[in-house]
Amino acid sequence: MGNDKDYELVNKDGLLQKFCDGAYESIGSAIYVKSLVVNIDTDGVDVKFIFLNNGRKVLRVLRRDNVTKNGIKELTRYGAECWDNVAELYVEYFRNKLGRVEEEYYYSNVGWGNYKGQEFFRLNKAIGFDAKYNDSKYDLNPKGTLDDWINMVKDEVLPNRWLVVCLCVGFAAPLVKVISERDHMESLLFNICGTSSTGKTTAAKLAVSAFGLPTDDINGLIKSWYSTDQSLLTDLGGNFGIPIVIDDTSTADAAKDFTQAVYQLAAGKEKNALNSDGTKRSQGNSDTAIILTSEKSIFTQTDNKTGLKVRLIELNVPKITSSAENAETIERVSMQNYGHAGIKYIEHIVEIGKDEIYDRWIKIKSEITAMVKGDNLFKRIAGKLALIRLAGELVDEALDLGIDLDRLTKNLIYIEKKSMKTRDEGEQAYSFLLSYFQSNQSKFFKDKDRQSLKYKGELIGKYIQINGKLKEIRIPTEQFKKLIEKGKFNIDVVVELWKKRDILIHDEKKNTITRIFKSGMPKIAQYAIRIKETEEIKDTSIDKIDEKIHDKIAKDEQEDSEKRSDDDEYFQDQLEEHKEHKAKGRVRPTKDDSNQLEDIMKEDGISVQKKSTKKKVVKRKKPIN
Repeated sequence: MGNDKDYELVNKDGLLQKFCDGAYESIGSAIYVKSLVVNIDTDGVDVKFIFLNNGRKVLRVLRRDNVTKNGIKELTRYGAECWDNVAELYVEYFRNKLGRVEEEYYYSNVGWGNYKGQEFFRLNKAIGFDAKYNDSKYDLNPKGTLDDWINMVKDEVLPNRWLVVCLCVGFAAPLVKVISERDHMESLLFNICGTSSTGKTTAAKLAVSAFGLPTDDINGLIKSWYSTDQSLLTDLGGNFGIPIVIDDTSTADAAKDFTQAVYQLAAGKEKNALNSDGTKRSQGNSDTAIILTSEKSIFTQTDNKTGLKVRLIELNVPKITSSAENAETIERVSMQNYGHAGIKYIEHIVEIGKDEIYDRWIKIKSEITAMVKGDNLFKRIAGKLALIRLAGELVDEALDLGIDLDRLTKNLIYIEKKSMKTRDEGEQAYSFLLSYFQSNQSKFFKDKDRQSLKYKGELIGKYIQINGKLKEIRIPTEQFKKLIEKGKFNIDVVVELWKKRDILIHDEKKNTITRIFKSGMPKIAQYAIRIKETEEIKDTSIDKIDEKIHDKIAKDEQEDSEKRSDDDEYFQDQLEEHKEHKAKGRVRPTKDDSNQLEDIMKEDGISVQKKSTKKKVVKRKKPIN
């Protein structure tokens, strides 16, 4: 029957019929080819079929290469009548129709995309192209209303400087790809750090709520460190502009080293891996903003490599939200009204165009660079700060939120200034060495003092004192390398920095000195570390060293506080401005709102000058009679 070509197959009266010699022969119930379904990310093509099963419309999809005699028999599971004896006729009919049905476009990736030269942005529906999201990885379908979300942001978020920063980090996600196409830009990693109940998870949920479901459900935008690093990278694959949260590092293995994870998340590339058949699996790439949360700094669980601190911006403050009520309102409204703001925002930046976005980023980056006397790495970090600042500018244009952009810039610079103090690997290693010496003095002996060698167990090194002052610490090469590795420092970088700063005493063209380490032993290579004069450690007993080092820390903090007069003035203005707004009713009163800001300032070493409300009393001298 299938080889006879003197016939025509038609759908008639709800049946597939064979028309031959002026007569119709029923084949089975009609099955209609509705459309071709094209995945614009993979170029894969599926066929969408519609048929009736006991009067109920059924829609099923088959891969195009599965429209075969054996393939279409799968439809019988769902009520179709393409039995084995007529399957070839159905296949023939379908193939004749495939070239004449409409095409529907779908995608499985999210964020920026390009199909046949047409650029667009992929949310639940594409903006700039007629296509829909066809994957269950992320829930991007809007819920609630845009107005409720905007009102919450104006009432609960804008009065709080750190919540505004976190909000803008989320809106920076679509800008990463725009810049990375024209300049060096990795994914934006931003860690919100703080103890429990400080508002870090609330801030993270707020940051992603503009784009989709802000929960840790299987298709939510919040992921967990319970997953392996590889699983997280796989999940991020194909994301080119939707912000993602990886919540709570404490859910990971307590001994986990986050060094590799930070590098891989920033690079946005999976490790090379093989499929089950041994073939190389395609790598999933990403360019987006990734918001992390942790109870303590992630850098406490990484190597002390400077490169890490260029790749990760960390907000480490005592409190993010202003009160429990503030946090509860943000979470509730975000859960009930998500996904709308992202659509309006993307429509705005698509209309502006990528070229203008890039030009504005360059301008803001230059302005930030000029405002900060940074180190050699600051230019790279300035680009990421400019990305967050530009996001604030663009979302304010799109949604008319009323973000104070100058204040946002100053807050970003403040975060960076705090980070710069911990970015010097040479200084960190020097502090680590002094701290280790302080806590493990029993492992060091005093040079040329036989008495100090008594009752010593394991020896790491020795120290030299002159007139009661600690001047030098010497450690044999192998012990020194182990000690530096213990602190997770790069020994080559540390040694080079110490040599440049005259901290390392060394023989010509070497990194070490070759001297007698202990009486009665031959000369050996040792690392000799000069103790800075400012350390003022005069007595090497453990109690005295502890006291002196703590005094030194206090002195450094005092000097640093004096150097930050600009920050003092700025945050004092912010405090007064906050109180003024609150007095005029422009800020919704919350418990201890201004006191919290004062606490943050004090925590950061910034003096708070309270204006006196007492009138000055002038004592008059009694007249001389």
